[in-house]
Amino acid sequence: MIMLIGATALSLSVSTTHTIIGCIMGFAIAAKGFDSIDWDLVRRIMISWAVAPPLCTGAVAFIFFGTLRHFVMRSENAFQRANRTFPLVLFMVSLSTSSTFSTREPPTSSTLKESLT
Repeated sequence: MIMLIGATALSLSVSTTHTIIGCIMGFAIAAKGFDSIDWDLVRRIMISWAVAPPLCTGAVAFIFFGTLRHFVMRSENAFQRANRTFPLVLFMVSLSTSSTFSTREPPTSSTLKESLT
């Protein structure tokens, strides 16, 4: 939890899900030892963290490319359609890229105190 508060104060991207799972595991290990953890469940959670984002991204890319291929590349006047759809494609790619690298404004000490209470 300290890591979550510190990273939030520094405006770093943090997964609260990862933090919660880590806290639960840490308290269980501290209270009852390593044998108290269902390691098969932990393994499945970690696999889902690794597999879900690429699958979702791949599905969106598949749909986007399939739509472009059907309506633009396989049409009789593909060059003209490509010229018309290029601004839309450029906008979508720019939006996706900029949202990935966007930064938040660092929280002020008052907003950080409010979020902790």
